[in-house]
Amino acid sequence: MLVPVLALDGWGSRPREKTRTPSMQKSVRCVLIGMGSLVALVAAIVLLALFLPESPSEIEHMGAFDVYRFHYSNIGEPGHSRKELWYRGKRLAEDPALASLNPAQDRIIFVNATDSSPGEPAPKGNGIYYFDSQNQKKYLLAGGKFADYYNGEIGLGVASFPRKSNSTPWSPDGSFAVVGYGDSKGLPKAVLENGQVVLRDETERVLLVDLATGEVRSAADLLDVSDLARVIFRGWSDDKSTLFFSVDAEKRTLPVSAVEKR
Repeated sequence: MLVPVLALDGWGSRPREKTRTPSMQKSVRCVLIGMGSLVALVAAIVLLALFLPESPSEIEHMGAFDVYRFHYSNIGEPGHSRKELWYRGKRLAEDPALASLNPAQDRIIFVNATDSSPGEPAPKGNGIYYFDSQNQKKYLLAGGKFADYYNGEIGLGVASFPRKSNSTPWSPDGSFAVVGYGDSKGLPKAVLENGQVVLRDETERVLLVDLATGEVRSAADLLDVSDLARVIFRGWSDDKSTLFFSVDAEKRTLPVSAVEKR
C-alpha cells in the first residue's frame, strides 16, 4: 500500500504527492530500534561499572587473610595505589597499615589508617582492631586519628621508621596479646631517643587483649601507674615468663602470670 505525502513543486505553486514505500518505513523502524538498543546497552554498562565490586590488581595471601592491592595510573600523571584487608569475602579494613598474625595465622591485629589532614577530625573507622576468624568477630581495641601500632610486625607498605618495640604481641600460650600503640591529634614529633630519631606520639599506651573475648585492659592498671604515663612494651624475657616495659623512661617488669590471673 502506498502512503500519500503532500509536497510542493519546485515553485511552491501546486502541491504534489510523494510516496513512502513499506521498505523505507521498515528501514526507519530498524534504525530507531537499533539506537534504542545501543542506549540501553550503554546504560547497562554504566550501571554495572557503578555497582559491581572493583577487581584488585593483585592479591597477597597472609594466612587466612588476603590483602587486595589496587593500582591506578593515567597518561601524564604519576600512578597511585591503595589496599584493603579481606577475610573470605568480608572486608576488614579499607586502608590497613601495620599488622600482626598469630602463629596459627587465623587471628590478626591491624591498624586501619585512612589519610586525613592534621586539622580535620579522625576519619570514621580509623584505629587498631583485632579480628578472630574462629568466631568471625572484629573488635575495636583503640580508636585514633593517627594510631601507630608499635609492635606491628607486617608493614603492608607503610614507611619504615625506627620502631619502639620489635616484640611479637602474641603470648606463648595464645591466651592474650600485648599491643603497644600511640596516637596524636596532629603529626607525631621527631625526637632523639637512645641515639636514634623516633616519632613521639602525644599518648603512648599498652593494651592487654584477651584473645578469646576481645576484652581490653590497660597495662598501666597492672603496673599501678597513671593512665597518662608513657608506657611502652619492650618485649618478653627469654623464657617468656616476664613482660618488659618502660614507663616514662623507667624500666618496669610484669610477670605473665599476673596477666593470666586477671
